[in-house]
Amino acid sequence: MSFSKLRAEITSDLNSIQTIQDYKRVYLSSQVIRSIEQLNKKFIEHLFQDLINKENDANIRAFLNERNNYNLANDFALECIEPAFYKTNIHGARIKSWTNSALKCFDIFLIKLINDYLEEKIRKSGAKLKESDVYRHLVNKGEHFCEIGIAFQTIYQTRNSFTHIQLESKDGHRHFKKWSKSSYDRARDLILAQFEKGLIALMKEIKKYGV
Repeated sequence: MSFSKLRAEITSDLNSIQTIQDYKRVYLSSQVIRSIEQLNKKFIEHLFQDLINKENDANIRAFLNERNNYNLANDFALECIEPAFYKTNIHGARIKSWTNSALKCFDIFLIKLINDYLEEKIRKSGAKLKESDVYRHLVNKGEHFCEIGIAFQTIYQTRNSFTHIQLESKDGHRHFKKWSKSSYDRARDLILAQFEKGLIALMKEIKKYGV
């Protein structure tokens, strides 16, 4: 095929794509697309089960209660499973965007638990809202809540370590920390282990309230 003909075909495909989601779906492998379609839009259920390494019999939709909460969590879950349908598909720098979406997805569960079911307000550690306030709140409650909080706090801190990569030398010059593929993979293993631990503890609360 000539270059001009190939360019014409690609241009035609791109012109039919209206959103980033459309773009991803055009260029994802057909196998992943079929797998996603078979989930029948239950993306959060798939992600949850994949991360805890066992069947999840908790009623996630009932726990989140409001449609907006479920839909938002589901959207973030889709952002995780499109590039990595299973956690074993996460390699190298892919863990960066995956972790961002996964934290946003499950923060919805944690805030729902604290605000609505425990009927508590999350105390701010400063003038501005911080994601870490949610995790600190759970840690301070003790018992199994502490296990959830520590797990998510660890994930959050690990995420920050490869997000904030500016360093400053003694003479005041700035430079960037370079992350290798093996460094990302070690961070991935830690993050996935903490998600498994935290979500298994969270599942007890989901079962308790998600009736």
